[in-house]
Amino acid sequence: MTIRAVVTGGSGFIGSHLIKRLEKDGYETYNVDMNDKNNSVDIRNMNKLKLIFKEVKPDVVFHLAALASVLLCERYEYEAYEINTL
Repeated sequence: MTIRAVVTGGSGFIGSHLIKRLEKDGYETYNVDMNDKNNSVDIRNMNKLKLIFKEVKPDVVFHLAALASVLLCERYEYEAYEINTL
């Protein structure tokens, strides 16, 4: 049985390494990231996320997407809340 994993922020440093490891361990992975060259997805787009989850039917989700800069989080508090938490 193949385990399906969605990784938000899968194009970042930690996310990309996690995807490589999961694939090495036999997982089927799907990257949800604004910086994905093949499939750019804004995790705040709930309609798109619903479609992805309906299509992929993940067994596990790793939420690593984030507005990582403290300065940007302070400047754009609501966006940081949406991306990092919601």
